[in-house]
Amino acid sequence: MILVDYSQTVCDWLNEYLRGKGRFRVVHIDRPVLAGVAAAAVDFVFANGVFEHIDPDETDFFMQEFHRVLKPGGALWFNFDNFMSPAGQRWFQDEAVAPGGRRIFRYYHPDLLRRMVEMRGFAGVTTTVGDSRFAYLDAVKPPASA
Repeated sequence: MILVDYSQTVCDWLNEYLRGKGRFRVVHIDRPVLAGVAAAAVDFVFANGVFEHIDPDETDFFMQEFHRVLKPGGALWFNFDNFMSPAGQRWFQDEAVAPGGRRIFRYYHPDLLRRMVEMRGFAGVTTTVGDSRFAYLDAVKPPASA
């Protein structure tokens, strides 16, 4: 298991929490590049509570990296804050900041992320939405051509 985070504090916590619980590697990053993770080396990419904190440009860079590191047939799954749901819109309003301020959460339209993921070469893209502020996306890196 390879775990990646921007926060050194989170990386330190993961190392401590997972000590003795199997094989893993924690990688601290300072930009949306998975340096040290080989191409086509990963079976599954899972991101929970990540894209709600980063802007679309950065999300796109991660989609490119996820496509690079996943093996053909590898799966991608992540959640995001869905601006299109009533709960997402309430969360957005409740999170209001002063003019010129910046919310800590980022909100996405499910179609934006679906198209971004498809643009980066993923297939079988499915978004799951409901009444929650969260929506979910799963996709697959297509198998290599014969």
